[in-house]
Amino acid sequence: MRRDSMHVLHAYSGNRFGGAETYLLTLARNQELCHDMQSSFALCFEGELASQLRDLGNEPYVLGNVRLSRPWSVWRVRRSMRKLLREIAPDIVLCHSCWPQAVFGPAVLREGIPLAFRSTDLPRGGQWLEKLASRVQPIAVVANSRQTAEAVSRHLYTGIPVQVIHEPVDNRLPRDRESVRKSIRLSLGATPEEVVILLASRLVPLKGLHILTKALGLLPLDGNWSCWIAGGPQDSEEEAYLSSLKKFAASKGIADRIHFLGQRRDVPDLLCAADIYCQPNTEPDAFGIVLIEALQAGLPVITSGMGGPLEIVDETCGIFVEPGDVGAVADALVKLMDDRLLRQKLSQGGPSRANSLAEPARQMRILCDALRDAATGGPG
Repeated sequence: MRRDSMHVLHAYSGNRFGGAETYLLTLARNQELCHDMQSSFALCFEGELASQLRDLGNEPYVLGNVRLSRPWSVWRVRRSMRKLLREIAPDIVLCHSCWPQAVFGPAVLREGIPLAFRSTDLPRGGQWLEKLASRVQPIAVVANSRQTAEAVSRHLYTGIPVQVIHEPVDNRLPRDRESVRKSIRLSLGATPEEVVILLASRLVPLKGLHILTKALGLLPLDGNWSCWIAGGPQDSEEEAYLSSLKKFAASKGIADRIHFLGQRRDVPDLLCAADIYCQPNTEPDAFGIVLIEALQAGLPVITSGMGGPLEIVDETCGIFVEPGDVGAVADALVKLMDDRLLRQKLSQGGPSRANSLAEPARQMRILCDALRDAATGGPG
């Protein structure tokens, strides 16, 4: 640890895997881009996040499983957190989402360490976890989009300014993209001429997987297309949701066109191999790291015109549809599948758009400056 740099301890749960976890891995993978900020990670649970942090050479502090319905487990992990804070003496602790804010936050404040909060989701108001988190007052709040910032100010921390800092997203596309494209498509049975539609997300209704599946059911069966869905179920509700998607695909005779790939670590490779990225969210999403990754790969994006995606996609790189409008999604897919020139035009606009929003060195510097100001009582 460089002692002339600011030490940030990132606190999170760690029992699932999605956009928040991808964000933390980006920070760990790219520490050399911002030498003034050294990051370490405190988690409650072993899981995919802890495993990938270790693969990057950044051993997380795993403090023990917690269930909020079992207060003794909360007290135990708070004791562990206080002990850790005394040992490593971070300059500031950044809690990512309401759950770690409620679990870890009181221990951080008791030790007199500056506490910051980063909202990874859109607060809805009235939820019990949000109420718990709102009782733990941070000295700084950051949000990943304007939509998130407005929700945080309305539902969580009305008296604390919220700074919008878009997610840093490093470009992890393979160097030999054409070779990877051929290899992935061959392994998944896609012909060179086939138009491949991709959606990579957690298996939750908000991401619109059921809307996409219904839209695929409206496409011509004689069309030269297929769809890949990357993401594995992480609880019983997601298992049931996946089962319903498969049953619908079978009922429409398109089960052989939709490939459910499960949890994947090679999403950048899948993006290289696909032709269209489609994620028709049914509710406002906080941001959308995978949308940035799709733009980096030069994929035209189809998504719903609300929430964080409104700050990512524009007319140079994608198409907006109304939330829940299955027909509009099908029409957008047909439009892009039938018009190669349009796909190429939107493809060309993607990389520059992604870089302008999420270039990692710039975004990490902005985060570093915000946390340093909070920890030292500087500007803002």
